[in-house]
Amino acid sequence: VHFTVPPATWRDVGFKAMARNLSDAAAMGSKPELALDTLSVGPGLSDEDVREIVLGLEDAARPFGTALCGGDVTSSPGPTVVSVTILGRDVCGRVLTRSGARAGDEVWATGAFGGSILGRHLRPTARVEFALAANATLPLTAAIDVSDGLAKDLSRLVRSSGVGVRLESAAIPIHPDARRLAATSGRDPLEHALGDGEDFELLVT
Repeated sequence: VHFTVPPATWRDVGFKAMARNLSDAAAMGSKPELALDTLSVGPGLSDEDVREIVLGLEDAARPFGTALCGGDVTSSPGPTVVSVTILGRDVCGRVLTRSGARAGDEVWATGAFGGSILGRHLRPTARVEFALAANATLPLTAAIDVSDGLAKDLSRLVRSSGVGVRLESAAIPIHPDARRLAATSGRDPLEHALGDGEDFELLVT
C-alpha cells in the first residue's frame, strides 16, 4: 500500500506514482520519454480528485520532459489504484542493470537514507539528471533505486551480480529525518537508514 488519503492528498498520490517509476528509469541510466497511466477509480472519488491525481502525475513528469501520452481510466468497486508505465530511451549507449557489479567496485549513493515516512516518501525526487550524466561519463557497472531499503535493495544488486558487499557504517549517508524518527522510535538512526525504504535514491557501482 503506497498511499493513504489522508494524510496524503490526491495530488501527492499522482506525484508519487509517477516519481517512483521515473526513479526506476533513472536506475537504468535511460531517459524517461513517455508515460502511460492506468487509473482505477474507487468509490467516493470526485471528478476533482481524479483531476488532482492527473495534475500530480504531470507535476512529477514535467521537469524531465516526460510526456503523459495516454493510458486508461476506469471505475472500480475496490480501492483506487494508480499504475504508471515509463517508456525510456537509451541515450548513453548502454542501459544499466543490477547484474553488472564486479569485485573491487565501489558503491556510491545519490543521497541520504532513512525516515522518509515523515513526508519525503510522497514527493521523491527522481535522480534522472544524475543518472544520465553519470552513465554517459563514468565507468558505472550496475545500478538500482532504493525503494525497499538500502540493505534490501543493495543485497538484490549484489546477488544479481554474483558478488558480495561490505559497507562501512560511518560512510553511510543518514538523512536528518532518520535522526528525527529515531528520537521517537527507539531505534538507531543507522537502522532507519538501512531499512526504512522509499528514499528513491540511487545506488551505483
